[in-house]
Amino acid sequence: MNHIKKSISISVILSLIGNMTFSVSAVDLVDIPQNNTSVIIPPNSSIVQNRSTEFSMKSIEEKINNVLNPVKNEKSNQAELLVSLVSDDFDICGTDLGYKFTASTGELKIFGTGDMTDYTYNTMPWYSYKSYITSLVIENEVTSIGDYAFYGCSGLTSVTIGNSVKKIGTSAFCCSWLNSITIPDSVTEIGSSAFEGCSWLDSITISDKVTYIGSYAFNLCSGLTSINVDENNTNYKSIDGILYSYDGKTLIQCPGGKTGEVNIPDSVTEIGSSAFEGCSGLTSVTYKGTSDPGASSSNVFDGCNQLKAVNVPSNYTDKTFCGMPIKKPATNPFTPNSKNSFNPIFLLLPFEY
Repeated sequence: MNHIKKSISISVILSLIGNMTFSVSAVDLVDIPQNNTSVIIPPNSSIVQNRSTEFSMKSIEEKINNVLNPVKNEKSNQAELLVSLVSDDFDICGTDLGYKFTASTGELKIFGTGDMTDYTYNTMPWYSYKSYITSLVIENEVTSIGDYAFYGCSGLTSVTIGNSVKKIGTSAFCCSWLNSITIPDSVTEIGSSAFEGCSWLDSITISDKVTYIGSYAFNLCSGLTSINVDENNTNYKSIDGILYSYDGKTLIQCPGGKTGEVNIPDSVTEIGSSAFEGCSGLTSVTYKGTSDPGASSSNVFDGCNQLKAVNVPSNYTDKTFCGMPIKKPATNPFTPNSKNSFNPIFLLLPFEY
C-alpha cells in the first residue's frame, strides 16, 4: 500500500472521556494510507508512552481527522507526517512580562512592562513548540527582546513589535522564517546575529535612532537584497544597499541576496568578518584602495562561488584581498615614459625642391 506523510500541527484540548484515556509523547511519526482522511491511533501505539499527560482517545482522533487533509509542506519535500500535539501555554518571560501562546492560531503574544529575559538557544519557555509559532506580537510597554528569544522559530513569518522596544538581543530572530519585519523607531540597539540566517527576509530598514549594530546581525540572509538606513542616521549609512559605518571607513555587511557587481570605495579601510559570506550571486567586486582592508578579518567571501578574483588598481600593494586572489589591470608596455616605452626619433633630412 502506498503511504504519504505530511507535516501538520494539531492542537489538542486536554480532556478525559469515560475510561478511554491514554498518554502520548510530544512528537511522533504516523503513517497514513494514501487518500485516507482519517486515522486511528490504537492504545498500543508507539506514541502511548509518556504517562505525564493524559489525552482522550476520542479527542485525539477528532483533532487528527479535522486537519488530516493534504497539506503542502513548503519547508520540506521529505515524506513525513509529523503529528505534533501542542496546547495553549502562558507563563512569565520577564520580571513584569508574560506571554501567551494560542495553539489554534500559532500566535505568541508578549505583554506587560519592561525587559524580556535573556535566554540561550534552548532555554526560552516556548522552546518545545517553537516550530509552531507562526506569528509574534510584542505589545507596547515591552522594552527589549531577549537574547535568543525566538532563535530557530522556523515557522515564524509575521512579527509585530511595539513602539517601546529599545533593544533587539543577540540571536533574537536567528534562523527564523521571517519574510518581513518593521523595526520601530524606538530601537537603538540590534544585537549580534540578531537576524542571522533569516533566509526569507528580503529587506530591512534601519531608523536614524539605531546607534549600535552587532557583528553578523544580517549575515547569511540569502533573500536579503538591500539593507536600508535612514539618511539622518549618524552612525551608519547604506551605499547601494550595503551597510557601512557612517564615515564610510568600514564595510559591515553586504546583503546575502546581492547579485552582479559591487564597487567598494577607496574610503574603506576595514571590512568586517563574513561581510560577503553567502553572497553566491556576486560575479564581480572592485576595490579602489591600495591595501587590503580585510587582512585581519575571516570568512569575508565564504560561499561566493561565482567570484574568482577581486579587481584592484595597479598600485595595490598586497597580494590578496580579504583572502581572495586579486586582478590588476593589464599594463601597456608602450605607455609614455615607461622603461620599455618607444619614443620615435624624427630626423630632419635635407630635401630638394
